[in-house]
Amino acid sequence: TADLMVESNVRMSMGLDVKQRVLAWSQPGHDDYVIWDWTFVNTGNVDRDPEIELPGQTLDSIYIARITEALINGAGDNKVMPTFAGTTEDHDTRLSYPQDDDSLRIDYVAPLRAGSSSDDSYGFKVDAGVWNILTGARFGGSAVLFAPKSTDVQQFPNTPASNDPAQPSMHTSLLAEPSWMLLHNGVLADFNTMTASEFVDAYEVMVKGVFGIDTTMRYYQDAYPMDSVYDVYDTTASGAPTYYEQPLDRWGELDPSRGWVYMTDISESPDYRRWDQECHCSVGPYRMDFGDTLRYVFAYVGGAINRKNSYLAGEAWNNGNAASYGWLAEMDSAEMVEELRRRDPIFDVYFDIGGFNNAPNLNDIAKDLLVATGKDSLFNNGMNAQRNFNQNYNIPASPAPPSVFEVTSGPDMIKLTWSYDPAYEPSNLAFFKIYRAQGDYVYEKQGEIVVGDWQLIDSVDGGERTYEDTDVVVAYDYYYAITAVSTSGVESGMFLTMTLEAAQLQSYPGPDLESVRVVPNPLNANSSARTRYPEGYGLKLAFVELPPECTITILTESGNLVTTINHTNGSGTEIWEFNGQFILTDSDQQPMSGIYIAHIETPDGESVTRKFVIVR
Repeated sequence: TADLMVESNVRMSMGLDVKQRVLAWSQPGHDDYVIWDWTFVNTGNVDRDPEIELPGQTLDSIYIARITEALINGAGDNKVMPTFAGTTEDHDTRLSYPQDDDSLRIDYVAPLRAGSSSDDSYGFKVDAGVWNILTGARFGGSAVLFAPKSTDVQQFPNTPASNDPAQPSMHTSLLAEPSWMLLHNGVLADFNTMTASEFVDAYEVMVKGVFGIDTTMRYYQDAYPMDSVYDVYDTTASGAPTYYEQPLDRWGELDPSRGWVYMTDISESPDYRRWDQECHCSVGPYRMDFGDTLRYVFAYVGGAINRKNSYLAGEAWNNGNAASYGWLAEMDSAEMVEELRRRDPIFDVYFDIGGFNNAPNLNDIAKDLLVATGKDSLFNNGMNAQRNFNQNYNIPASPAPPSVFEVTSGPDMIKLTWSYDPAYEPSNLAFFKIYRAQGDYVYEKQGEIVVGDWQLIDSVDGGERTYEDTDVVVAYDYYYAITAVSTSGVESGMFLTMTLEAAQLQSYPGPDLESVRVVPNPLNANSSARTRYPEGYGLKLAFVELPPECTITILTESGNLVTTINHTNGSGTEIWEFNGQFILTDSDQQPMSGIYIAHIETPDGESVTRKFVIVR
């Protein structure tokens, strides 16, 4: 049921063939993860020709390692760090967390407070000095969906193997490339020049983690069994020791007196504090006889509070009333602290040691709790990936959205038309949903002006192929998306049809030149604002009730030419803008404050002038 699958094949020099399938879905609930399905076969073929160079070979003590690198969430003091969740904790079902008995094995990166900040930076990215946007409230992870027991590798397409809960057998999180990847004077490992001892080091990392070989990094934490952190796995289930490092979003929990709580505070030498963070994960050990098959499946997963909440909740925090935002208003301070501790177990340590507060205050706690629910979103999406795999990728499929979706601006409506390739028209289609956003296709808030707030505006029967939107205003920008809904209620993803170019209602031509108007007048050209709405917002002007064809010449009050616009679309509307955002003069300058004159002339020589004001 995947909407997209990319398949590739790799032949390894040790005589393993690897078939890789990467699968993605678009319907809500499944559009925030991508599954990687690997199948290894011991073929004994080490090159591209069909000859088997190593017939009958047995490969023993195989480990399969992955390194997932995550960059920090933007600039400033806000960082993200990798960790290992083990079996996920039970969260409030109100926050859409999965069933209590679900478990998930996931590496993830999470927002981290910066010790050098004078504010509680959890979830924030500094943007031109503005802190009221939670653009750092995002989580990303890599979930192990299937890894077999070390004694049970032969499986699909042969005998199915069982999923081993003690896998992965090793997990390490750290703040940069480990030494075994920074060999040869800091250059990433070149396997053609690695020495035998360096190969041994690399193998030891795959077995025990970085701390198994690199004593220079022990100032972080030694690796230790997972059950000493979360007590969730039988680490002897695979018959081999299991090595885990302390989860990094709990750094400082066991020994906060060391002070290594914030990423920016770690300054030991060698300096492993880089601009990236990495999760290292291994499954194994496996023995593969000639012809054996080994399957390993994982997913990359995303989770966050949505962009609209990131603005509104950030604004509430900036105003000191985050505790009254949304569902947080239903909770008292003790409940908020309890819920936050479940998602951010050492937030007390940050507050106790951090420079931004001597003790947590309710405003910070409320905002941090909202940010931390992004972990719920991450875990929920990871569980959906796990369930999808468990059902052999046979989740209920959404109908395909229309293959052609066109938006046409008219003088009295904006018309939507769509169609299917006859060969791909869905048989389970029930109806369509039509969504619209004003001003932009991405949510943003500038003062009291909101753009990009997608709303469901209508639903139409599955047999319809046109829709006329008459609830629109001249000179506003509109964006549209259409989704298909199945007879069982599964909806396709709106991002597949979302328009990225604005549609604008075009007015009818005016009855005569005297009806021509300029809006808004005056234009408040706030250079820091984005330009989507004409009335008191943005940097564009609309000339309305124009004749079907005319030339608009714009002059300064002293008669200097600013720009010339040829109006030829037959409607009564013309927008003065540049790249959909900023009005510019012919010399690519933004016009200064002042009085301007628009001279409108028809092809037969009739003309009229209009004055308007730009305020900067």
